[in-house]
Amino acid sequence: MPKQKMLTARTILMRERRAYQDAFIDWFERMVICHDQMLTEGERRAFQEWDHNRADGVRTDEWPGWEKYIGVSPLNGAARSMTAASKLVSIIQGKTGPSFHK
Repeated sequence: MPKQKMLTARTILMRERRAYQDAFIDWFERMVICHDQMLTEGERRAFQEWDHNRADGVRTDEWPGWEKYIGVSPLNGAARSMTAASKLVSIIQGKTGPSFHK
């Protein structure tokens, strides 16, 4: 593979990763502020109950109550975005299928 194509693929992945990281850090800061300053006492109790009883593998940022104030967590779209970027790199590198992840 030509070096230029490899650098382009790496650049695309780096941009995607950085954009995701920046978006999540910003959203996480808003989540903390929202919890401390915007939620009503009843909403805080509902969140604490939900957080205490949530299933394994469910993240705190997935609480449905956040959407009203700060929107949906960027993590919910991150997997799709990173998968798309990975597929693009796979195509550029001429790799397909499961062997890409080995």
